[in-house]
Amino acid sequence: MGVMIESHLVEGNQKLSSDLSQLNYGQSVTDACIDFSTTEILLEELAESVKNSS
Repeated sequence: MGVMIESHLVEGNQKLSSDLSQLNYGQSVTDACIDFSTTEILLEELAESVKNSS
């Protein structure tokens, strides 16, 4: 079993612009991602679930 989570500092994604000053720092320019705080919650829940299944 495996899990794949795409996360970044800021959720969502943005279009790559020729004017790089318009880009949001920490937001993906490819796939839409979840943000860091959501990632943290999911990993804590996953760890708890794995611990309880042993």
